[in-house]
Amino acid sequence: MVAFCPNLSANEDQYFDPIDIELSDLGYNLTNKISAQWWYFDAVFSNNYSTVVGIFHLGIAGKIGFFFIRINMYENGQFLERCYKIIPQRQITFSLETPELTYKNSNIYSGKYDSNQKILAHLNVTIVDTRINLNFSELTKGWKGYTGRGWWSCPLPKAQVNGSIKTHNKTMQVNGIGYHEHAWMVQSMHRNWKWGKFSSLTTNTIFSKNMKNLREEDMFLVVINTDAHNFTSIHRDNLSYSHVDYMFDHGKFIPIKSVLEINQEPIHLIVTFEAESVHFTSLIILNYWRFHMQIKGNITINDKSEEIDDHQIMEYLYIL
Repeated sequence: MVAFCPNLSANEDQYFDPIDIELSDLGYNLTNKISAQWWYFDAVFSNNYSTVVGIFHLGIAGKIGFFFIRINMYENGQFLERCYKIIPQRQITFSLETPELTYKNSNIYSGKYDSNQKILAHLNVTIVDTRINLNFSELTKGWKGYTGRGWWSCPLPKAQVNGSIKTHNKTMQVNGIGYHEHAWMVQSMHRNWKWGKFSSLTTNTIFSKNMKNLREEDMFLVVINTDAHNFTSIHRDNLSYSHVDYMFDHGKFIPIKSVLEINQEPIHLIVTFEAESVHFTSLIILNYWRFHMQIKGNITINDKSEEIDDHQIMEYLYIL
């Protein structure tokens, strides 16, 4: 999620230029080259549980490869359990007409439009005794763009979530706020990135600082949904991002308190992120620090100001 791109290269000034997403972008996207694609979901529920679910694929042209599916569960930001499953490509079926992934005659992922042309996504994953059965309903308009490394999209930058989860032999009906992204045609990875999101009453912000190496940026992208129907990208020259506190963990200094400031007319934003909990996990050469963050600040658009007071899942990834 293959989509057509008029220019498959990042802009010279590394400006991320998102466009409207289409329903077909949510599904499995064919490529005639070896590449990665993934579907990522997270949700923070009203009962203080939260989850991160990832469906990762590495392969070529829908013929050769494998899927890696994982579920992480949290309570009050504290890690509860992680489970995963590796599935050969041949055991997953997909449609090029509608977004869906099917395993053993059951849809594990599907997407559609509702009667108002808003995106709905359904996630139904069971790994041993852990289960996620959730519906994600669009609250802010989705977008996609090319990062220079592949296509990256947020079909659901902010979503209403409801359904059920099962963890530690306990099944719960849940509701809350969630997020869904899909990346495809990824043939090389950023060396590391710091990624996160947060909302005010009517706005939603996604950011990702992507590094080529320890000192050089690939791209620092920020996309703000200024309301439920519109989004805008922030130019690198109009933002600053700094860290004011760190922790030393697994051989790295990890930022646990940061400040993001944006000044791009008519948008002015300043927020502070502070980690409430940190969970480290790794996969071969990929090292993740997952944060449950408290975000506080303010956003002003056209002289209308809103307070930002949010709790969200954020991530720091480091290769090697």
